[in-house]
Amino acid sequence: MFNKSKPLSFEVPKYLASLIPYPPGKPLEELQREYEVKDPIKLASNENLLGPSSKAQEAIRNAISCLHRYPDGSGYYLKEKLAKLLGVSSEEIVLGNGSNELIDFLIRVFIRPGYEAISSDPSFLVYCKMVQAVGGSNVVISLSEYRHDLEKISRAVTLKTRLIFLDNPNNPTGTVINRADFDAFL
Repeated sequence: MFNKSKPLSFEVPKYLASLIPYPPGKPLEELQREYEVKDPIKLASNENLLGPSSKAQEAIRNAISCLHRYPDGSGYYLKEKLAKLLGVSSEEIVLGNGSNELIDFLIRVFIRPGYEAISSDPSFLVYCKMVQAVGGSNVVISLSEYRHDLEKISRAVTLKTRLIFLDNPNNPTGTVINRADFDAFL
């Protein structure tokens, strides 16, 4: 039975208490107001400057009558089409609501206290935040000439390493790991 006279208390793990919130890109309206810019072009949130394609707009219009229903959460038909296109089994495909959710899935599967993930700096900051959120350790390797330093990353691998994040192209620099360098790294 719940004791109303005794307040509930719980200890937040230090790795969560020290987590600094992710600073999202500012909305266009805020940029316009803050900098008095009439037609800003926003590049901070990986948004398509051209807007949705005419095919996407048509699909949205066609779906309006059933937007009150949940979609197929398994993504069966999408996974089947992707599997056929890629020449793999649909069981090998995992869908998510954007890259953050897929990165979160990977980290929750492979990282826990005592394990580590390797990423570069600068890079997509969500990697480090999500690793910290599950109690893992981040090993951060500085970029070399705006590129992932694959040699330093390979030397940083230990028995505790469970994930290596190589965003390709790198976010935010846009540099690319070519196929030969990637294959040699593996």
